Amino acid sequence: MANDSDIISYITKNRSFIDYVREIKRVSGLDIRDIVIEAALEKDRANFFDLGCGYGYASLDFFNVLEERCLQKRVNPDILQNVNYYGFDLFVKPVENKDRRTHFAYPKDICDSFEGFPAADIAVSFFSFPYLDDKLGALNSWYTSLNNNGKIITTHYYPHQIEAHGLKLSEKVNFDLTEIFPATIKKGSDPLLLVTRKNPPGHLPKFLASEMENTHWWRGTPKGFHAGQKISHYLID
Repeated sequence: MANDSDIISYITKNRSFIDYVREIKRVSGLDIRDIVIEAALEKDRANFFDLGCGYGYASLDFFNVLEERCLQKRVNPDILQNVNYYGFDLFVKPVENKDRRTHFAYPKDICDSFEGFPAADIAVSFFSFPYLDDKLGALNSWYTSLNNNGKIITTHYYPHQIEAHGLKLSEKVNFDLTEIFPATIKKGSDPLLLVTRKNPPGHLPKFLASEMENTHWWRGTPKGFHAGQKISHYLID
């Protein structure tokens, strides 16, 4: 069984913002650039949360990519002066970025509360969700960190990694995420979860424990689907 330090060494930590844009658009048709721009047009301040940002390389092209999109849409790119990028990671120290609109919190457990940070208009978890122990607790923290109508986009959302149990722990029960959060799942080989903040979240089941996916580790590298990822177990009472 791998520990967290083993897992982190295999996670890709250097994705750029344009990587986020392309992959999310490929899977769901959503253009996260437009979500940021729309928030910037509507508000005096718009905030983007990068949940599990790794080295924070997405911050390096974040504003250039948004500026190009503004020009494509014939929107004045000056609105980006009021956009802020926030990168959060527990394990990896981010790169230096001197842009006043860029902020990092390290070490920061993205499963914990975001109290003390401004509310987010869009929060993206790019391939970090499968590695979390308490997935529903993390979603709850992200959801409550959003402005009204703010959005969470979670790539690589695998429903089987959330298991619900009855009072007899050996008994698995049906679980519907939409009973807790206003969520939509974009199905495919790499499912994507979209959550939009509206009402307060529903009742959160009790987190019991997590376990590693059944994978084989060979010659120092993960082999098998979902290598290093975790299944989260919950009690439905």
